[in-house]
Amino acid sequence: MNYKTRKENLWAGKFGDEYAAKNQIDKLTGNIVLFSRILKNTSKIFSAIELGAGRGINLLAIEKVIPGIDLSAVEINNKAIHIINQKGGIKAYPISILDFKPEKTWDFVLIKGVLIHIDPDELKNVYKILYKTSRRYICIVEDSDMREEGNQNFAESFSSMFKHLEIVDSGPTDGNTKGSKNNWYIFKKTAPL
Repeated sequence: MNYKTRKENLWAGKFGDEYAAKNQIDKLTGNIVLFSRILKNTSKIFSAIELGAGRGINLLAIEKVIPGIDLSAVEINNKAIHIINQKGGIKAYPISILDFKPEKTWDFVLIKGVLIHIDPDELKNVYKILYKTSRRYICIVEDSDMREEGNQNFAESFSSMFKHLEIVDSGPTDGNTKGSKNNWYIFKKTAPL
């Protein structure tokens, strides 16, 4: 399939296949700790979806923090989708984020390490998809040194687009407040779309 942007084609093709083939299970323990911190100030999360889920490691960590949660994944790469399907327990949407049209909402929507790979002209569209897909919470995890055009970070530019959104919590991914480059932000919708 030929996608709209060069980056979509990159992640759907051989580069994405090689990335999906890497053994990332060693990240699970660290992600369980991370999502324990991220989710501590949330409530009533019964479903979660990750946009750009890769092999599903983040979703598996969320399941360890919230056992029995209903999990879904949007992923462009077929090899990664195959790995997700082999694990079971995660509803997989084999599609580009830019083509994803949610027919329902989830309590918790996650995007982690993906926004830096989105074509800058498509960022606002991805922000709209994040917002529309969420029933309650949206979590953005990104490298704070990676800036989009205009020198705003992703979390700031995302939150500035929507009136009915408040920040619940934020922090560094490694728990170290000094010198951490990767940060997470969790937002809560204060009114439906």
